[in-house]
Amino acid sequence: MVATRFLCILVIVVCIFTLLAESAPEHHLEKRGRKRKGKGKGKGKGHHKKKHHHHGGSSSSSSGSNNGDSLADFLADVSSAVDNVVAGVFQGYGTFFHPKTEGGEQGACSGIIESDKSNIVALSTDLYGPTNKNSHWCGKKVLIKTDDGKKTTAKITDACPTCKTKSLDMTPAVYNRIAEPKKGIVPISWCACGTKGCDDDQC
Repeated sequence: MVATRFLCILVIVVCIFTLLAESAPEHHLEKRGRKRKGKGKGKGKGHHKKKHHHHGGSSSSSSGSNNGDSLADFLADVSSAVDNVVAGVFQGYGTFFHPKTEGGEQGACSGIIESDKSNIVALSTDLYGPTNKNSHWCGKKVLIKTDDGKKTTAKITDACPTCKTKSLDMTPAVYNRIAEPKKGIVPISWCACGTKGCDDDQC
């Protein structure tokens, strides 16, 4: 485990220097950014209030370098990949949300339309990474377990910026299979099917 993490860190350092070396001459490039849409807050008792981030369709330009944004996105992607390799099972919290009224029906993963009945979850952004683009987590099937032995599976199609670290925000269809709505926030363990330590029959 230690050797694996050390190797991953070494790869990150090498990639950072490579990225900086390649982007050094680009000081006069225009900086591009994406607008985000679909912000919303949860209402009602027993669930976690949050704002989900979704893909925007327009971009704006301003003078300056895009090195900082590119490096930040790169580091977030690498960090997420390292977490996925080193830790097979995550410990976090489960909450629920209503896609239509809390963030919009379009998830952060492009091309996915969500509803209360969808078998999907939103992933905390410490793992998802930048919310203005698809994450390598998009489309992954996850196994979710509670302390009292209940378990279910769902697919990651969204991001949750206000969720606790390593946590999942679920549609009612998913959440109700592992807990009663009145519980609100519940401790969970979860893993991506097919990764280390995630070999349950439900996967």
